[in-house]
Amino acid sequence: MSEALRFVAILSAAVITAHAAPTVRCVPREFDFGTQTPGATVVHRFPVTNVGDAPLTLTVAHACCGASMQIARSPLPPGETTEVMILLTLTHQPGSVLRALYVKTNDPAVPFLRLALNGKVANRDAASAPMVHDEPAVMAYPSEIVLADSASTTGVDRVVDLHPINGRAFSVRAVKFNGVTGRVSMNRAPDGVWRLSLKALLPVTASQVVPGVVVETDLPDHHQVVIPIRIISENARLVHTDQPPGVSP
Repeated sequence: MSEALRFVAILSAAVITAHAAPTVRCVPREFDFGTQTPGATVVHRFPVTNVGDAPLTLTVAHACCGASMQIARSPLPPGETTEVMILLTLTHQPGSVLRALYVKTNDPAVPFLRLALNGKVANRDAASAPMVHDEPAVMAYPSEIVLADSASTTGVDRVVDLHPINGRAFSVRAVKFNGVTGRVSMNRAPDGVWRLSLKALLPVTASQVVPGVVVETDLPDHHQVVIPIRIISENARLVHTDQPPGVSP
């Protein structure tokens, strides 16, 4: 192969590598569980395929209110399929129910994959009962911060991104700390994502879970975003830290 052809081949491979990206495909993204009795548990598995040409990562971004989520496999190589299992316990009052949960991905076009369960909890007046709707207008990622109770005397730094859902732009009015001390600086990206740089976070309570960071927004239906902080003991943190063979925590 001539030097010119070799250069063209190397350049072509570099261009292909530079444009390689994962692409998430999930059809359907919503499941109708029909009519169930109060206290019933609904389990559904959504197939998720990577139709791109780079590994796809999937992490739980939002699950609450009686719902939990499990991702069978991540990262997912190109061309392969995994399952996202959602388990929903119907502890609601009778009526229509919609639960939306989100998976964070590294697909540039789908940073958050929305999966939803909908149906009814039965009683005599189910048709006229109010709709129970749980879908956030703002998504915090990560949705929880973990701190060690004695990891540092000066505090630790964390970054949290606030993503608008369904294209609803919002503004941050205030950031408050509850159960911890700290400082915050923030900026808004062109895509509407607010980045909170949390500095010198220190727990000031013995509680295991505190409200942590409370963000006030200008959205009337989602005026607060709470980012809980889980406080663990330094010993517990060391016990659960992965170590190479033969190395003590």
